[in-house]
Order: sequence, then structure tokens, then C-alpha cells
Amino acid sequence: MTGSGTPNRSGTYRINGILIGNGLELPKGQIADAQIIDLTPTILHLAGLPIPHNMDGEIIFDILPPSAVERPPQFDSSASGPSDSSEPGTGPDQEDDAEPLQRLRDLGYV
Repeated sequence: MTGSGTPNRSGTYRINGILIGNGLELPKGQIADAQIIDLTPTILHLAGLPIPHNMDGEIIFDILPPSAVERPPQFDSSASGPSDSSEPGTGPDQEDDAEPLQRLRDLGYV
């Protein structure tokens, strides 16, 4: 607790963050308009892997080496994920969802 009686909180969300990298081809300075959700598609593209079509975020081309910038991104349209029409506890993973869903119901969240 701080002197004012307010608890000292950690883990609060901030709009700005830090991304540290090392390499001869990495630019120095700030990357404009990058968000945390952009990291996964950027890493997948850098690794030459397909990006699921339903993944949020965009490739941060500003931090990629020229060889990755010149290569067109690959998108995986067969990647499955939750659709807007499905509800928890339905579909192919129904058995996996049953227990956590019941716990959420017991706690009053669902």
C-alpha cells in the first residue's frame, strides 16, 4: 500500500510498450502505429509460415529485413478458429469446452 491508502497495482494496461530486438538490419527508433497484436503475424511472416486468415493484427514491415519485406505474406484460409456464429460448448471442441464452461456457469459468468 502506498501512503495514501491506495493499493499499489501492477499489471495495468498501457497503450505504449517496448519491443527490443537485435540485428544488423533492424531499424533504430520508434515503430509508428505498431500494436501488440501485430507481433504474431509479423513473427509468422518472418519465419515463412502462413498467417491464419482470422488472426488479428498486421505485419510490421518496418522491422523486417528486406528479404522478408519483398516476400508476399502467405495466408492460411483453412485455419479454423471460433466463428461469430458459434457459442462456447458447441462444435468440434465441445468436450474440451464442457468443464470450463460449467465452471464459468457455476461462478455466474455465463
